[in-house]
Amino acid sequence: MKIARRLIDDLKTERPNVTPPLPAYLRLVPILFYGAVLGGIVLSGLFLVVLRNATATEQQWKAEAAETTRQLAEVQAARGMLESQARRAGDIVAWVEGARSLQPLLVGIIRGMEPTSSIISLEIARDPSNSRQIKLDLKLNAQSSRQIDSTLQEIASHDYRTYNPNQTQSRGEVDYQATLLYQPARSLPVPADGPSVAPKTSSAPAAGPSATPKTPPVPAAAPSVAPKASPAP
Repeated sequence: MKIARRLIDDLKTERPNVTPPLPAYLRLVPILFYGAVLGGIVLSGLFLVVLRNATATEQQWKAEAAETTRQLAEVQAARGMLESQARRAGDIVAWVEGARSLQPLLVGIIRGMEPTSSIISLEIARDPSNSRQIKLDLKLNAQSSRQIDSTLQEIASHDYRTYNPNQTQSRGEVDYQATLLYQPARSLPVPADGPSVAPKTSSAPAAGPSATPKTPPVPAAAPSVAPKASPAP
């Protein structure tokens, strides 16, 4: 069944416009929208490139940090080895100082006794905390301090210096205690906090031009001397 065109048009009622048409400048809205979409795509691409570069840079920094850590570990290991060697060298020096023979010093003290003097007791002991220091405890049967002066000269001839001396004399017995420090002539002087006692030079009678020096005889019954030496490390 066909309906005529005129009849269809008659079915439509006439209505006034509800809103006015949009202004012309709103045509820019689609343009701005598509421009924003395109700008977002471009910015996303730039951000992706920057992210890749940042990732590569971060990996490089991590590699450099690992290399620096490895070098630091090597330096610390080398430092520990040097410190260990320094400690071993110090132990060797202490052992050498503690192993120095005291026999020449003892023999010199005994042979330096005058005929009128004798040794009551002689004790030599190394200081455990410092092997360079030696504790001397000497008791003599002497009528004057001349024998002590001679003994100090003999000790000084073996490159030992005396510190903190203590001397007492009563009833013909002389008790002498001191700390001996080995100080060879080529070494540096000791600071002033430990002053040494300079040995006194005893005045001996002048000998004639034809007089020959006499060697003092060794006492026949010399006491047994037992030096105490700390064991070597």
